[in-house]
Amino acid sequence: FGSETYNLSSPLRNQCLKHLCVLSSLFSEYGWYLLLLSGGVYLLIQHLNKKRSIQDRSSASTSSSDPVSVVRRQEALEASRQRMQAELDAKAAEFKEKQQRVNEVWSDLKRSDLEKRPEFSRDVFPLVVNRGVW
Repeated sequence: FGSETYNLSSPLRNQCLKHLCVLSSLFSEYGWYLLLLSGGVYLLIQHLNKKRSIQDRSSASTSSSDPVSVVRRQEALEASRQRMQAELDAKAAEFKEKQQRVNEVWSDLKRSDLEKRPEFSRDVFPLVVNRGVW
């Protein structure tokens, strides 16, 4: 037939043969375990998919088939929003009052500082008065 000879000493071919040998030895030693493990994983995935699809159907059927509960849920949500808005408005009013009090105290302090500040004569501090510091 042909006089073709294969060079088995090439590094690529040897590397492939090594990987094939390692893979075959793994399957020969742990083949049944790997088969059982892959079957168990497959069954677990199938079970979880069924459970999820049942939950999706049940949640979709309860929300779409009962308009009264949907209306009740929306009313409860609106009432909750109104309560939170009322609380927020109360806090804002309280903050506004505090700010007004702080501003009043601040303006009183400014006025008292201006009243207590001594008037300097131009004779004693001519440079300070001329530069506009006081």
